[in-house]
Amino acid sequence: MALRGVLTHRKTRRLARLLDISQSFALGVLEALWHVTAEHQLDGGIGRMSDRDIADEMFYDDDPARLVRALVDSQWLDELAGCRLYVHDWHEHADEQVQGRMLRWTRLFADGTPPKVRKLATKARESAVERYRAQFGDAVADRMRGSIHDPGDPDDSISSVVASPGVGVGCVHDVHDVHDAHDAHDAHRAHDAHDARIQSQSQSQSQSQNPEPDERTQEIVQVPKKPAAMGPQIVRSYRNPRSDLPIAAMAEELVRFMSCDGQRRVKPPDEAVVVRCIEAAPGVPMREISEYLASLYKAEQSPRHAAGPKSYAWFPAVLAVRFRDGPVSAFG
Repeated sequence: MALRGVLTHRKTRRLARLLDISQSFALGVLEALWHVTAEHQLDGGIGRMSDRDIADEMFYDDDPARLVRALVDSQWLDELAGCRLYVHDWHEHADEQVQGRMLRWTRLFADGTPPKVRKLATKARESAVERYRAQFGDAVADRMRGSIHDPGDPDDSISSVVASPGVGVGCVHDVHDVHDAHDAHDAHRAHDAHDARIQSQSQSQSQSQNPEPDERTQEIVQVPKKPAAMGPQIVRSYRNPRSDLPIAAMAEELVRFMSCDGQRRVKPPDEAVVVRCIEAAPGVPMREISEYLASLYKAEQSPRHAAGPKSYAWFPAVLAVRFRDGPVSAFG
């Protein structure tokens, strides 16, 4: 969530004037923008979505074109070739969850900036830098190394974002209160290090207790504790995944369901099945699809139950009944 600096910032005041709303309402608009970006356009290229889709995902009921124009005019959105609109300095202000997912998937932000690596351990940092060097060249790798000791973002009188423990954008601190910002940064780093130790211990205990998987199952992909990292691994097994479709996100949901949220080892779905699932729910956000599959899982339709799927071919038909041929989706 946004803290000191955003509510009273000149850009927020201008956004409020342009939309004829209060500054507190404008702060909510910005929070919604950042959450939608983190969920749907991880690299900050929010302009790949239409103005209407942006407004709908933000639950903004007024004119979508006016909303987007006001965000551009108040400099919270930047016009950028390739994605139309880019969240201003998203590469600096994105929270640690976003930065981490960008690193795991070896992606650049929409403006060409690599994610930050200074929170990684030395070995993981070097591995990430070399991975980016192999894919994007020396210039990008050198930029990543140079950002390790970057003191923060001096632009717009707002310092870099400190990620909050929950999901969503981080806390933006007033740059004029430097000591508080540095204390908060150090506190979150200590908190993250503690969480990492706890998670490592939990994973070690889980691996020692889990029995070997069924030999009848072809063991190609195992979903880890954080299935979000599986998308790119799955996509790398496809020859020519369509860049205009959320292949990784949909494949990830199918693997998570069939693996009982990481408790079993399963094969990834064929790309054709993934595409059919996407076509069965045209225009439906992945969040809604994920929630629907979760409801089926809880309703005893998991692979462990008789009514559950025995193969990935089960999913296109089920999604079509729910979102395309059956009841109309709330986002349809």
